[in-house]
Amino acid sequence: MVITLVNFKGGCGKTSLASLLALYWAEKGKETAIWDRDRQGSAEAFVAHIEHEKIVDYQEGEEYDHILIDTPGGLKAGELKKLVDVSDLILIPFQLSPTDMRSTGETVRHLGGVDKARLIFNRVNRATAIYKDRRNYAEVLGVKALKNHLGDRVSFKHALVDGWSALNGKAKEELTAVAKEIERHG
Repeated sequence: MVITLVNFKGGCGKTSLASLLALYWAEKGKETAIWDRDRQGSAEAFVAHIEHEKIVDYQEGEEYDHILIDTPGGLKAGELKKLVDVSDLILIPFQLSPTDMRSTGETVRHLGGVDKARLIFNRVNRATAIYKDRRNYAEVLGVKALKNHLGDRVSFKHALVDGWSALNGKAKEELTAVAKEIERHG
């Protein structure tokens, strides 16, 4: 399954989400590659740091159970088209904030109604009014949203450094629910 994580806005959690999903699938014994398309190289650095035998940098021609394509903020529309063509699913990480709305809307417009695109609410704080209104954001943006989302949990940040064992029970539940929903869409 090839999954591209894209949002023209930087800092929405594309790299973190790709890394967390890689951890989940690697723990399930799945060969998982991360294809880091961002010049910052943060996803590539994660692969090198985490040293998990089931998480590797993408190599063309190799076989993997999952390929996660991490893209930079400001991705060009032509490059996006190429990634859509090779992907089974396009994930658009979106933090519930009015400032993310504009660039996420631009991302969705450039996708042009691609049916395999899904919004994923990322770094969600359930105690906010904006959380209760999250479905309206997806409607306004004109793209379907995953039912499951990831909260703003310190445990997720620790997992990017220390791996799967750093996730507490609630974080594992959330990540598992998101990964299983993604697999159903693939």
